[in-house]
Amino acid sequence: EGSYNGAGYIKLYFNTPTCTYRTVNPNTGKDLIYICDKGNNQVVVLDATTYDSTLGTYEVYQVLTKPEDELDESISFVPKKVITDIQGRFYVIVENETFGIMQFSIEGKFDRYTGTNPITLTPWEIFWRNFSSEEQLSTQKTLNNIAFNSIVYSKEDFMIYTTSLAIENKNGTLNDKVMIKKINPSGDDILRRNGYNVPMGDVKYVTTRDWNNSSTTPSQLVGITVNDYGVYSVIDQSKGRIFTYDTEGNLLYISGEKGSLSNSLNQPVAIQYLTIESTDTKAKQELVLVLDKTSKSIITYSTSDFGALVNKATKLYLENDIIGAEEYWREVVKMNSNYELGYVGIGKSLLRQEKFEEAMEYFKLGHNSVYYSKAYQQYRDIVLKENFSLIMSGLVITGVGLCVLFFFKYQNKKKIGYKKEGGK
Repeated sequence: EGSYNGAGYIKLYFNTPTCTYRTVNPNTGKDLIYICDKGNNQVVVLDATTYDSTLGTYEVYQVLTKPEDELDESISFVPKKVITDIQGRFYVIVENETFGIMQFSIEGKFDRYTGTNPITLTPWEIFWRNFSSEEQLSTQKTLNNIAFNSIVYSKEDFMIYTTSLAIENKNGTLNDKVMIKKINPSGDDILRRNGYNVPMGDVKYVTTRDWNNSSTTPSQLVGITVNDYGVYSVIDQSKGRIFTYDTEGNLLYISGEKGSLSNSLNQPVAIQYLTIESTDTKAKQELVLVLDKTSKSIITYSTSDFGALVNKATKLYLENDIIGAEEYWREVVKMNSNYELGYVGIGKSLLRQEKFEEAMEYFKLGHNSVYYSKAYQQYRDIVLKENFSLIMSGLVITGVGLCVLFFFKYQNKKKIGYKKEGGK
């Protein structure tokens, strides 16, 4: 919406803007600003290169509205989040949209829904709904897919990372596979979940009121960000905490909390990594920016000494410098002897160096049975190979001894039988 200001410009009035995104258009090279104008049901794209500091104006480059020809009239277009990929395609999360993320071409034409979060039905529900009449189905609770609430695009691996709120199944478990997703260009979720638990924030929570009459809930993930080597962080709005994971789905560390301090996260709504470079030393530092709705502020977190060591070790490991990462993992376990992932990192380095017996000890400390089995298998093969002649000699001697023993027993039995037959 807007009005003519009499100077050749139109004043645009945003109605409840919910998201701002900035990137360079791959076709034109223009620096563009994307704004979700939620109240006006549109995404407005501004050309940042046309900014006039005197008038404080931008030129509107593009406006994305509801594709009337493609979508049903009952579907409203209320954009909450928007990003673009390396090809300039739009990806829009629409409020209460359960079909998935809306994908538009660089020209603004609706292409498809991608990355849908399907609901999970029990075998009994599937059976019952197949044999229910339309009247019976109308009385049952409507089953909708789970909507996305945050999205970010990684230019390093060309993937889309998303979060969704926790949905509890009828059996009390969470639909945890949709809380964090990594969506490839085909729309498939390829997030690795090889850690001790599925990446989902809090793994255990109390569903009833505790002794202090306060109820706790599963993590409500509302924001996600990913750095240039694949480590991603999500924010939990219910407890004001940040969970950071590596590309395998291992939980690296947890930070942040609710409270009355200036750095508390009471209602976080967005998160972003920011790398800054010192003008003096040229050293790079990775910061985490969190937008908190309650305090109406952006809170900046710098990495602690412990977190910096974990990040360095993780980065080297993901760059396949597993041996180089060992040095940092050893510093990590010195600072926290209960950090199991550090022991596993050391074990992987020793495994790469073919120090299998030592690797087994560290995998045992890290409670990693998979890699312990790999190290044990290699260690066993070496032991068998080094002692093959001794083992074979022992087997031959044992075999010969048994044969001699059976021979004498057989001869002894023959003598006893002969005496019985001869009556002596």
